[in-house]
Amino acid sequence: MRNGDFLPTRLQAQQDAVNIVCHSKTRSNPENNVGLITLANNCEVLTTLTPDTGRILSKLHTVQPKGKITFCTGIRVAHLALKHRQGKNHKMRIIAFVGSPVEDNEKD
Repeated sequence: MRNGDFLPTRLQAQQDAVNIVCHSKTRSNPENNVGLITLANNCEVLTTLTPDTGRILSKLHTVQPKGKITFCTGIRVAHLALKHRQGKNHKMRIIAFVGSPVEDNEKD
């Protein structure tokens, strides 16, 4: 995430992409929910599933690059959060924005 290959930075490019995805999903169907999880060090759920994009974006702007990515653990946490959602009539989707090399081993 510290690389300068995206303008203005890789993290800000990801924040813009998250903004677009959140607004697109919540506008397409008012019953859609989105959540936010960081994958660095120990995965952290920043927001549980919500239709409130403002809440997502306010937490998103507190994210800072730090530590190593734990991609497989993060996907497991996201899947667990989706498994226990309220409205189970919709498809589950996990969208991962990765800004650093994934170094998980193959068995994970």
